Amino acid sequence: MITCQEVSDWLLDYLSGELSENDRRAVDHHLGSCPACVSFVHSYRMTISLSRRLAAQPTPPELIERIQVRFTQAGHLGRM
Repeated sequence: MITCQEVSDWLLDYLSGELSENDRRAVDHHLGSCPACVSFVHSYRMTISLSRRLAAQPTPPELIERIQVRFTQAGHLGRM
């Protein structure tokens, strides 16, 4: 029997059909006895569905610049 954490870790692969048959059966079995995970899977599916309905927006150049600065800073901090 798999744990709730494993269901969470495998969820994207589960929903996209990329799990092995054995792993998929294990997730299905777990979902048959865990209402909390069923709820989590349902809300994850709803999030995916709703996000696909959003119109794509261009990323503001200022945000790109701020992200690049943060990555650069993190890289320098990691080498110290």
